[in-house]
This record gives sequence, structure tokens and C-alpha cells, in this order.
Amino acid sequence: MKLRHALIVILCVFFPCEALCESWSQFETGSIANINSIAIEGNVIWCATDNGVMRVDPDYNTVRKYYEIDGLNDNTVNLAIVDNQGNKWFSFAEPGPRGDDQVGHGIVRFDSNTWTKYPEISTYPGEVVLFFFSDSLNRIWITSGFAEHHSSFDYKEITLFSDNQWYYYSPENSGLRSNRVAAMAEEKDGVLWFGYNSWVGVTRFDGENWFTYTTENSGLYDDHSWTIAIDTSNKKWIGSVYGVSCFNDTTWTTYNWDNSNLLFVEVMKLKAGTNNDIWLLYYNKKDIAHFNGETWENFDKEALGIGDDMIRDIAVAEDGSLWLGCENGLYRFDGQKGVKWVHVSDESIEPIENTLLQNHPNPFNASTTISFTLPGVNYVTLDIFNLAGHRVERLVDKYMNMGFHSVVWDAAGYSSGIYIYRLKAGDLTDTGRMMLVK
Repeated sequence: MKLRHALIVILCVFFPCEALCESWSQFETGSIANINSIAIEGNVIWCATDNGVMRVDPDYNTVRKYYEIDGLNDNTVNLAIVDNQGNKWFSFAEPGPRGDDQVGHGIVRFDSNTWTKYPEISTYPGEVVLFFFSDSLNRIWITSGFAEHHSSFDYKEITLFSDNQWYYYSPENSGLRSNRVAAMAEEKDGVLWFGYNSWVGVTRFDGENWFTYTTENSGLYDDHSWTIAIDTSNKKWIGSVYGVSCFNDTTWTTYNWDNSNLLFVEVMKLKAGTNNDIWLLYYNKKDIAHFNGETWENFDKEALGIGDDMIRDIAVAEDGSLWLGCENGLYRFDGQKGVKWVHVSDESIEPIENTLLQNHPNPFNASTTISFTLPGVNYVTLDIFNLAGHRVERLVDKYMNMGFHSVVWDAAGYSSGIYIYRLKAGDLTDTGRMMLVK
């Protein structure tokens, strides 16, 4: 087995004195510095960092890095999201002339094949994307402004990108209470919730009507609502500088120092788990908490095994594992693994063999993504067959470079059923099965 330009050290480390540590894995990221944001695509992790974008696939132990030369607007990437069509969106914020300010470079969309750049995202050139959200209609909501200091932001406007058109929202033309939108979440029926980096409450929008809940007209505990999550039972969780409020559409419940075992009341991020649970990142960026449906459990940096590392973002993958994006690495908690994986690389970790991966999503409706890795330059064909053995489409027919590749199959014109995809690359011939359901 060979790895070019990379050294992978795999250490099995068990901590019998700390059950939690037995369940954490660390992915050290080599030349990738400061993970600013994490986005989830199934179980694949996309990281926005101060030195490009990193894609981590823990199921196949592959890491791929992207830089400005690959299609990014800039190498300083501050935010990442994935829409429900599998498009990856990234925004950029490089240090400004003063050193403590920032200059924006728009956003970019990556469909796993093509990078599409949007250099300007507002009426104010040079604005930084301060918040990013994709709803179920694949509309991209953007809060932008100027980063005057690392912790001081001049919010300007809320931009909606839909069907290649830009729309601008403000309190003057909508039911939003402030331009300082810092959080969004979506219910199963498409109802949107907006939180603010301001003491104005939390806003609900059902597509026609806007309504803002405040401490005066509801049981909301604090009007500063800068993080929101909606769990699998549709309860709304709102985090603020004074604790957490939970709303089940009838009753408000508050969690703070007085009535729970939360370590601190200042909440930085809330993320919904896959089993009616909630993960919380405290504002100190070193401790997290988990709500299992009944009680909160706290994990400090010693229990997490992150040392003095600072947590910048948290995310929950499709398999329920929790990911921490830190200044010096990427950590995963899945509740059972006791293996610490350490990756050290100057540039990137390259695949060691031809690999055809399972398409995602599967089953699927209309489109799906087929991914594979190549250890070197090869002539590649990727074909789709029906169960009768007839080839219905050829997706790839060309030389391709070494690395990780993804191809989207648009099956809108085909009927429901099972299809076979076949990859030929050098000495490899491999197939997979997928189901189209309409």
C-alpha cells in the first residue's frame, strides 16, 4: 500500500477512565488551518478553513482538499453549507488592510463537478457573509455586512438567492425585526424561523405571514436569539446569552443555571441530533452539552480530549455522529469507536486504489451523485444500465486525473426502478446498484 506525499499514522488509543474519550476520533488536518465551519452531506464532512476547503469521508478514510486554484474565490473560507440537491456553498473572508478587519469575496457553489462563482452577493461591494442558510426549496439566505473587527460586525442586509435571482429583505419590506439575522432553522412543513444577534426576539415565517415572539408576548426567556435548532419532534430550540428556550408550539420551557445542570448560560451554537436530542456548544468554545430528551450532560475539554483546542463549529452527520471543527483539528464522536486516527500531510491524502462508492442519496428521486477515487491518471467510463442490460446513459468518457471525483446523474427522464452503474478505469471494472423512486 502506498500513500504519495502523505503519512498516515493510525493509533488505537483507549481511555478506560473516561468512557467518552473511548468514543472520540481526531482527524488532524495537516496544512489545513482553523476549521471555521462544518457542513454535512450524508456522512461526508465539508470544512471551511483558513486555508481552503476540506472534504472528509470517514466511511472510506479519504480526505480531499480544495484551494483557489481548484475553483475557490479565495483560500480564506469562513462558512460552508450543503443544500438538499447536494450543492456545496462556500463564502470567503480574508484579512483586511488593518489586520483585524475582513474583506469578503462573495460565494461559490460546487456541484461536485463544477465551481460557479458569485463574486458580489449584495449592493455593498466587499461585504462579508456573516450567516448562510439553505431551505428546502434550495433558496440560499445570506446575511452580509462588514467585519470591522473579529468580534464586531456591521450588518447591512439579508439577501435571498433563488432561481439565479437576487432578492433583498429588510425590516422595511418584510416582517423581519432586524437586519442582524444570525440564525435560521426550518420545520418539516417549510416554516422558517429567524434568530437575531440583537435583542428583538425570534421570528416565524410560514411563507405568507410573519410573527415575532418576544419576552413580552410569549414564554421566550431572552430576546437575544442568535442560534436556533429544530429537533426531530419539531420542537424549536433557541439559544441566547442567558440560556436555552424550547417551544413545542404550545408551551415554552427554559433551561438555565437555575433549573438545569448547564455549565454556563451563554450558548454559541445549537444543533439537532438524529434521535430527538440536542447538542450545545458553550460560548467559551471549549465545552459542549447534550440533551437526551430529559436531562443535559456536560463534556469539558478534558472529557472531549481536545486539550486547549478551541471549538469553532459543531455538526451532526446522518449517522448521528457529532463533529467538532477546531482550530487544530477535526474530531468525531460516534458513541462506540475507540480509535484515534491521525493524518499528517504536506498537501493532501491521496487515494491508494481505484474505488467506486455507493451513490448518494439512494433511493433517490430525480438525481443522485456517484463518486469514485483514482490513484493516477486513467481513461474512465461511467455507464448507467437498466435491469435488461441496456445502457441508458454514459456519464463519463474521458481521461481523468488522480483523486476523488463525483458525477451527478439526472434521471428526471427515466422511470422508477433499479439501475446499475458501471465504472471502468484502468484495470478496474466495478458496478453498483441504485433505486430511482418517483
